[in-house]
Amino acid sequence: MTSTQATPVIVHTTGPVPEGMRKLANVKVSSVIRRVREPVLSARVMLTMAADPAVERPALAQATVSVNGRPVRAQADARTMREAVDHLVQRLRVRLNRAHAAWTVRRVTSTAAKPGGRHQNRAADRSADFSRAEYRRAIVPHADVASVQTTEEARAEMEALGYDFLLFVDCETGLDSVIYQASDGCRVVRTRPPQGSESEPKTSPDSVTVSTHTPPTLTAAEAITRLESMGEQFDFYVDGTTGRGNVVYHRYDDSYGLVTPAEAPE
Repeated sequence: MTSTQATPVIVHTTGPVPEGMRKLANVKVSSVIRRVREPVLSARVMLTMAADPAVERPALAQATVSVNGRPVRAQADARTMREAVDHLVQRLRVRLNRAHAAWTVRRVTSTAAKPGGRHQNRAADRSADFSRAEYRRAIVPHADVASVQTTEEARAEMEALGYDFLLFVDCETGLDSVIYQASDGCRVVRTRPPQGSESEPKTSPDSVTVSTHTPPTLTAAEAITRLESMGEQFDFYVDGTTGRGNVVYHRYDDSYGLVTPAEAPE
């Protein structure tokens, strides 16, 4: 069963986006969301074209679709905007399907979840390229209501939303944790190292490896300095004042995002 609603797709552009690309993105994203099985409340697309001719992949297409109040995001960069839109639509279709499957499973198992409810996690949107000649030192903080969930639920949510990482509270340990996409699969880091067999590598291709790494205790400024020295997209650390697991990351506008859990772990 597919949706018959006609949700308008709002398309914004930045930079020298070629003529006709706004209409193309509107038509293609509209075609995808018409097949969504749950109510689509809104759909927004951002097309960004870098003015610098030295940029290898100057076209960036991003989409955020609110499915019954839950965001599903996708993005793609390419040499031309037409290619970026085509790749975006493919990724958006996959992520909408994954989101539907993940949410369906979650509804079935929700009665077994811990008290505290389900909350939207607003972790970082992924960026196509995190190398920059210089960084603005501004920090844009936002409280993130860390979901209390299993590792597999966190993995499903991260993939459904198209994130590279997700901050959550592990329901088995009660620890602030971050799950992220590593080169060899998904990995979880917690504010305290795993014990015993918990640290043993998993062999299933769908499993998640629990890291034995312990995040450092830092301030936000120290975490950003560490982030730059590592050359990574994000850094998970323990805040020295609150004792909670926080994440700093690179935002699209070259500032830094700070994700802090709003609820105390159980």
